[in-house]
Amino acid sequence: MLDPQVASRVFRFASERATDSLRGAMPLWRRSVLLVAWVTLALLTAMSFRDLVDWMSRPEGNDLSAYLAAARALVDGGDPYAVPLPQGFNKYPLTIATLVVPLTWLPVTLVQFGWFALNVTALVGALGTLDRLWVPEAGARDVRRRLPFVVRLVVVAGALFYPLHRHLKLGQVDLIVLFMCCRFLHADLAGRGRAAGMWLGSAIAVKLTPVIFSVPLIRAGKWRILLYTAAFVLVGALALPFLASSRVLTLYRASWWPWLSWELALPVTLRHNFAGALASLWPPLAGLLGFPYAAAILVLLPVAWARGHVGESRQGRLLVFALCLVAIPLISPVGGGHRRVVLAGALWIWLLVATARRPVHWFDSAAGALFVFATWRGVSRQSWGLGVAGLLILYVVLLVHAGRARPPLGAVGAASAGS
Repeated sequence: MLDPQVASRVFRFASERATDSLRGAMPLWRRSVLLVAWVTLALLTAMSFRDLVDWMSRPEGNDLSAYLAAARALVDGGDPYAVPLPQGFNKYPLTIATLVVPLTWLPVTLVQFGWFALNVTALVGALGTLDRLWVPEAGARDVRRRLPFVVRLVVVAGALFYPLHRHLKLGQVDLIVLFMCCRFLHADLAGRGRAAGMWLGSAIAVKLTPVIFSVPLIRAGKWRILLYTAAFVLVGALALPFLASSRVLTLYRASWWPWLSWELALPVTLRHNFAGALASLWPPLAGLLGFPYAAAILVLLPVAWARGHVGESRQGRLLVFALCLVAIPLISPVGGGHRRVVLAGALWIWLLVATARRPVHWFDSAAGALFVFATWRGVSRQSWGLGVAGLLILYVVLLVHAGRARPPLGAVGAASAGS
């Protein structure tokens, strides 16, 4: 046996050599890029946190304040859809109000800061899930080995800074929904139908927009997942709220459904989505019966085609998932730039696809520049059309890549999803 002093020296020497080799393996430019990325992320987070403090301090609070007020009303036997706050609670099923009931027992400041941290964690978790699911095609470059996660996170956060910043200061729930959708994809790729239905059904119960993912499921004939999804929607939107109130059906019938019907009946010219953009270009379209639904079908038909085209290709199914994320703000009748945070998942997948080529194709480079320009310039109400143009650019690029995806031969596509 080694003498303890000798063993200590050997261990210290080995540790120093390992550290030196690690430093030598990472070039100075790479360490500099990592440092810049971390500093940038810290600044973006600090800006969002500072504005969160300002918004939560207002008399009406932010959107999380509305969730908490709705939770109190639900427990007290009142109407969550009649909370006296300008932001209201009308857009949501009662699921989120039920889930945040325990948070009403805690100090508001602690809840706001915890919700902020939860949303940041959900964003990182969602993108990390997509990163692990990615499998580059044979001979393609894997950008994950060259660009660390944090660097790519800065790229996505920079492109979507306005919706991310606004989402975090408003205390919204979309990033949590995005995480749930990514876990649905993970379970679907792994062939775990019950888990996939649980994640998707839970996401729809929190916010209705993920129902769009039912389109590729129908196209692929995944009826078992659809059945589980419907079951978990009922559990989340009906059974769970019954634990807090016996008036769930009355609240849906008397308060939520009338508002939803009114929202869907609003003139299409007031909507900042694909239908609204078409109507602004050609006003007679706004008077056509069922035009918003026809516009939604125009967005969803290519998604169904893409799902049939890619088959069981892992990369192709990720691209179809990204298309659904872009379709959400293109179709959603409720406006709001912060709701575009779901594009983080679509951009992440596009970044993996585009950088698989060496060099990056001019098509992706030009589309990326146009998307960032349109997204940044289209944040104001006066320039909302540019924001829709940015969505269409991202949608078309993803559709083109999905069209290029090659379905696997034999059982290659049956490989299980990564953990």
